[in-house]
Amino acid sequence: MSKRSIVVFALTLTLSAAQTFEWFAESPRNCARDPTQCCGSACQGDRDVYCRVRGTNVPISPLFCADTPNPFSSRVNCDENECRRDCVVSEWSPWGACSATCGNLATEYRSRRVLVPPEAGRSCPDLSQTRTCRNATLRLPCPAPPTPSPTAPIFYLWRLGPWSACQSMGGNGSDCGPGSIFRVVNCVASNGTVVGDNNCKANPRETSPINRQACNLPCNCQVDQWSPWSNCSAQCYTKSNSSSSSDSDLPYHERTRTVIRTSRFGGTPCPALFARQSCDVDSLPDCPRYQWYNNASWFDCNLDVADDVCGFGTQRRTVFCVLENDPTNTPVDDRFCTGEFLPPGAVKTAAPVKPLTTRPCQILCPQDCVTGAWSEWGQCSRSCGEGGVRRRTRPLLVPSLNGGAPCGDLNETAPCESINCTFWSIGRYSACFPYDRSKGCGSGIRKRHISCLNALNQISNDSMCPGSRPVNQDDCYLPCDGDCVLTEWSQWTGCPGTCGGAGIVQKRTRSILLYNETSGRQCVDDDQLTQRKPCNVFVPCITYVWRHEKWANCIFNSSLDDEGTGSGSGDNESSSATKCGPSIGVQDRNVYCEQQFSGFGRRRVSDATCFDPNNVVVGDSVKPATVQQCDINCPVDCEVSPWSDWSACSATCGSATRLRSRFVTKAAAFGGASCPPNRDGIITDTSSCDDVPPCYAYAWSTTAWSECQLIRLPNVDVSSTCGPGFRTRDVTCRRDGDNQTVADGVCSAGLLTARPSDVLNCNIPCEDECEFSTWTAFSDCSLTCGRGSKSRTRSVLFKNSTLSAAERNQTCPHIKADQLIERDPCNDFPCLEYGWVASEWLTCIPANDVDSCGDGIEERHVNCETLTDHVFVSLQFCFSVGVAPNRTRSCHVPCPVDCVVGNWSAWSVCNGSCDSHGLGYETRTRDMLVAPADGGRPCFELEQRRPCLSDCEWDIGAWGECVLNDGSLSCGDGRRNRSVTCLVNGVLVNDNRCFVLGNKPSPLNRLPGKPISDEACRTPCPNDCVVTEWSEWSNCIPSSVGQPVEEVCRNSPGSANFLGQHSRQRSILRRSSNCPSTLEQDQDCRPAVCQTFRWHVTAWGNCVMSGGGDCGVGTQQRQIVCASDWDPRIRDAAACSGTPAPTPTSRQCSVPCPADCDVDTWAPWTCTNGTCGGAGRRERSRAVIIAPNERGRQCPVLLQKERCAFDPCFSYAYERGPWGNCSVGLSSARCGVGIRERSVICRQSDGLSVPLECCIIKKCPSRSDSSYLINVDYRALNIHFQDVCGIACPGDCVVAPWSNWGPCSLDCSSGNGRGMRSRSRGIIVAASLGGLCPDQTSRIETEQCSANVQCFLYAWVTTPWANGVRNVSCVRTVQGGGGAVAVVDSGCVEALRPAAQQSCVSDTCDGAGQVCNTTAYRCQCRDGYFEARDECVPMSGCTDNRHCPLFHTACVGGECQCDPSVGAVQGENGMCVLPSTAPPTTAGPLTTEPATTRGGNAELISGTDNIPYWAWIIIALGILILVAVVLFIVFWHQRHKESFTFSPSQEYDPMDRLQPRSPDPVDRPWLEEPRPVSDSSIRKPPLVTANAMATTTSDNDYKRSFDSYPSTLEKDTKF
Repeated sequence: MSKRSIVVFALTLTLSAAQTFEWFAESPRNCARDPTQCCGSACQGDRDVYCRVRGTNVPISPLFCADTPNPFSSRVNCDENECRRDCVVSEWSPWGACSATCGNLATEYRSRRVLVPPEAGRSCPDLSQTRTCRNATLRLPCPAPPTPSPTAPIFYLWRLGPWSACQSMGGNGSDCGPGSIFRVVNCVASNGTVVGDNNCKANPRETSPINRQACNLPCNCQVDQWSPWSNCSAQCYTKSNSSSSSDSDLPYHERTRTVIRTSRFGGTPCPALFARQSCDVDSLPDCPRYQWYNNASWFDCNLDVADDVCGFGTQRRTVFCVLENDPTNTPVDDRFCTGEFLPPGAVKTAAPVKPLTTRPCQILCPQDCVTGAWSEWGQCSRSCGEGGVRRRTRPLLVPSLNGGAPCGDLNETAPCESINCTFWSIGRYSACFPYDRSKGCGSGIRKRHISCLNALNQISNDSMCPGSRPVNQDDCYLPCDGDCVLTEWSQWTGCPGTCGGAGIVQKRTRSILLYNETSGRQCVDDDQLTQRKPCNVFVPCITYVWRHEKWANCIFNSSLDDEGTGSGSGDNESSSATKCGPSIGVQDRNVYCEQQFSGFGRRRVSDATCFDPNNVVVGDSVKPATVQQCDINCPVDCEVSPWSDWSACSATCGSATRLRSRFVTKAAAFGGASCPPNRDGIITDTSSCDDVPPCYAYAWSTTAWSECQLIRLPNVDVSSTCGPGFRTRDVTCRRDGDNQTVADGVCSAGLLTARPSDVLNCNIPCEDECEFSTWTAFSDCSLTCGRGSKSRTRSVLFKNSTLSAAERNQTCPHIKADQLIERDPCNDFPCLEYGWVASEWLTCIPANDVDSCGDGIEERHVNCETLTDHVFVSLQFCFSVGVAPNRTRSCHVPCPVDCVVGNWSAWSVCNGSCDSHGLGYETRTRDMLVAPADGGRPCFELEQRRPCLSDCEWDIGAWGECVLNDGSLSCGDGRRNRSVTCLVNGVLVNDNRCFVLGNKPSPLNRLPGKPISDEACRTPCPNDCVVTEWSEWSNCIPSSVGQPVEEVCRNSPGSANFLGQHSRQRSILRRSSNCPSTLEQDQDCRPAVCQTFRWHVTAWGNCVMSGGGDCGVGTQQRQIVCASDWDPRIRDAAACSGTPAPTPTSRQCSVPCPADCDVDTWAPWTCTNGTCGGAGRRERSRAVIIAPNERGRQCPVLLQKERCAFDPCFSYAYERGPWGNCSVGLSSARCGVGIRERSVICRQSDGLSVPLECCIIKKCPSRSDSSYLINVDYRALNIHFQDVCGIACPGDCVVAPWSNWGPCSLDCSSGNGRGMRSRSRGIIVAASLGGLCPDQTSRIETEQCSANVQCFLYAWVTTPWANGVRNVSCVRTVQGGGGAVAVVDSGCVEALRPAAQQSCVSDTCDGAGQVCNTTAYRCQCRDGYFEARDECVPMSGCTDNRHCPLFHTACVGGECQCDPSVGAVQGENGMCVLPSTAPPTTAGPLTTEPATTRGGNAELISGTDNIPYWAWIIIALGILILVAVVLFIVFWHQRHKESFTFSPSQEYDPMDRLQPRSPDPVDRPWLEEPRPVSDSSIRKPPLVTANAMATTTSDNDYKRSFDSYPSTLEKDTKF
């Protein structure tokens, strides 16, 4: 921006603030609904929107208002009364045939019909036209008519004229009350001549037709005075919402007035009873915002089962709505936070969800400590010698919580078995070598290898080994022939351990193979066949552990008082018992070292015992703490919110209460002050409302009818004493209680009933005049179905009651008997058969509404229907059939039954087998005592299993004696047997558990299949050689030499390649000649080191609770073993050392405890499926607060249904009888205006005749009430009973027949989019000789329609221009197409009618700024101008002086410059001043030039180019400061509702702007320089409506008002 542009811009702001410019909007014009749309288009119009000087109506350039957004839209909604529907008629029909074939008076006729009747809009034009026939042949004279016979009879008729409008009787001009209507009754002759009345009377006593009767004068609505304007509907307004708010969203003032007298009998309707105007939103503060307060503490957990002490339950808290940033958190209505109820003017936001007030909770049950299995004992702390210890641990799986059983020791230590650092290695004895080798038997010697080895299996000096060196030889005996032969000693049986073996012995045995002969060496006694020795006699297993007792109660640490760190509810001088806070207390426990003897008990020892002198840890490395800090809970007092404001009274009249509430925000705990009585944390207080007025009921009150008063004809003898009359009564609206009279509007609004009539027609009979009584009520129908009849009667009344019957007959001979009775058909429907029908039973609703179970009631629908077509009818049709089925019955909803189980059985034997590495499971079961039902808690597991490890082995007994095959012999061959059973973990099981790979030997030949239990044997004979049994196979030794074992195994994979050998031996016990030569056997084998070992893992077992419960925290176990793939029975953890073992073997697990369903209270009942039809029901539901889990009780019924309607659904249809003949009185010798009648009944779909309101509102009300018939347009519904008709009299006009009904068009005026159609008739021959003719209103009929309803659209169409003219027509089309295009009269918007003649050609427009639109051929504003107030105003610059509003400026050359006519020049401040006030500097006129001529910016006049650039900056800053000062002054005045104005002597007429500009500045005071204004000249400005202050428009609205506005302010700017 250039330096001069800065000044111009600042100057513009300054001038805009100094001269008050404003946007202004004219009233809308050309209001109409969019004819191209159906229902829904608003009544809208266009208005001029322009910039002006405040207080004038002269449009000026919008640049003067550029600093203020345009708040107005050029197209706005109009008053609905401006868009009332005009009459729409069709095109003229072709001219009809001539009325005669001769003479020059013949006429021809054409007509058009009404398509859409008017609704307070433009009335219908003439519907018919008549003209003289234009056929030349008709101009021939007609033959002379025959002369009428002088003796032709003349007859006479009563001609009844139309009734006059109702007028007051006394001519007092009253607008309400009784009035009278008159009509002209003449006796006319058949030639049209009016004659005397007696000519029309067949009997002297026959009365003349009534020519007057009472009526009700139109009562205009009367209202009282407006009430004062109310306070603004909003105490706040969010300014940020104003840009998107419509006028209807703005807060408002309101005033009302009440109806004193309602409008009746066609009187003026009531005006608006309330008015509204927008508030000054700028003076309102911003609306507050609301938020949920959800910081209240949760209440204690309420368990689902009242008797339980732990488990699952529900926890609640209070959540309420508060004002945002309210430090007191005072509750307000929750609807403020949900958005349901906001103060007027507040921002409508999406309704936030209220935070949860309920949540599931759990009180933890006591949890016992659960530990895992002990690990293997660790290595001894010393490799040899005494004093070593070893340690083992077990994992903590589940800690002890909530008072559960404490954990046992997790660490154990024990002394190691004493191992000598050196020991004697003793080999096996060799075979017995006899001393007498030649003999080969007898006494001998055997030897063994003895050496001293250290812990590294290295040979040491014998002196290093303990004790003396064992002997290396021993005497032996090798039996000779005939000697007793014994087996070798077996191995000693094992001890269970190296300690704690008290009471357990080891043994070894030998047996007699061959008894001695007589001369032989004797066998030993039986007691010498077994040897025993004790196991670890008096060597107890000792472990050491730290034993600790429970922590004592937490007490205040008194040592903190001296340090000043105490806290709590008391001060430092209070006792320690009142102190509380975190880590403020202390508690201790007893911890000591305990020595445990396996099998011998335990004892307490000194703490030093748990550590050895060498600082080797025996027990835990650190003694557990004996003292610890603890928390002392401080008392928590109950805290509640402030009281909310009092609610609105529960009723607006009578007895009412109000309440307020406050909420518990913090529950009391640890002995704090308790809360006031509350329900779920809500405390309520109720108070009665003292200022509530009494409740009143209102009703119409009527007095008795007055005596019949004579209606006197104007200017008639007042001495008349008989004739038509009227009765009156007083009708008032009264309230009960005090019987006070109130305005009629109260009863009309409250009762919805019309005001009773206060005028009644009557007749004062003349002497011996015939008069009818009123009709009696109709009798009952003669038949209930099949078309019956009903009748009513009336009689003839005589003033002279003394007349005899004969005299009476002579008095009224013209009255016939059929005129005294009237019959109508009734019950015109066929007779049908009916029967009862019942629906299925609905929901059983128990009496216990909380648990929703137990005994209750269920309902069903019972209706009456026709047996042929099964249509529901009224119940009365079935009463004769029989008793109706029951609608209710007792029922039962089962209550939930929880599962009940018995105790667990003992764990079964492990089912692991040897071919599965011993891995298996042991199980336990329990019985289900009570099965769950009806949503009760399901059973927990009825069977559990846990992994186990089976050690399977063949338990092989000793061989029995050899039973010889030949029993007579004492030696020789025989058979022997032994027991072979399968043991799993020491328990006898089926043999199959010990089978491996069927019953085949193991490929390792280590363990065969089941060992044999029977074999051949031999009892040695005296000369037989006796040998021992084969020994066990030795370990497999690789046969390859020079290769590592791993290499050997790697090079020879496969189970068929045996890479090693093992052997077994036997020895000779007694030699003979037949001793076997083989005493040792070798066999191929696969070394164990070449086998494949891997970890095998079972699946996790069931979660087993430590405390024996069914849910909570428990443990799961699994078995992990390292086993050979070759032989599943071989397990060796060390063989899998290269692969980390899977961990853990136990883990913590949890089983969810039951979470039962928790539901909310029932919602109110709501009806569904309509209110009729036999299936009508009402429902209620409740929400789930806490959903159940799979183990909890399932939710009860969440939806209940019961009957809410018993009546069948009926349809209703009008039955319109044919119109009767036109009646103009009792005598047939009458003509003129009369009445025709017909019957209109409402027929229910079951055939019954029902009240008419059933058809009007499409249902039958519970009672007959005329309120349903208020404001019903009977004629529009085509259900009127009477209609005006006429019997042509001599001289009356000739009316054409009714046209056909027009199309059914969518009528939007009723607000419900119903279908309407109409028909009309025109006048063919006008009336003559005083004859009558119906008015246009009676010649148009309208009725509702529903078939083929169409939406008609209207649009102007034109023909091409021809010689400057064209045809313009309005056409009607059907929305969506499908209908014929019809030319109509009216229907299109007249304001949008295209021109039929060219108003301009080329550039013939004379107005300033106008140009001819060569398409529409009319003058319009050229580019750079906008239209306002029927002129073209330049967007910038001027066309006359009115467009230059600044002081001392004039329009010179299309630009606003300093007015040369008064010698105005530019002052130092850039404004135009008069020469007397101009500074002594040379300055030209103030002007702006196009950007193209002055460097692209609007600049000041020449002579300024020499001003330095920095000077321009200073000038601009000064002007900006001036602008700020002026804006501050303006803002200050607006805040104080005051404004500086011109003095009274300076006030001007805005019309002066329209006069020729005078050079005298006195005529234009608003162009003078501003002068100081005294306080007396300060007055308050006129009020500006809030609409004008707050309404904003979109950019589109702005562009629509000024569509040629420059794109930038710097282009073509003119001042």
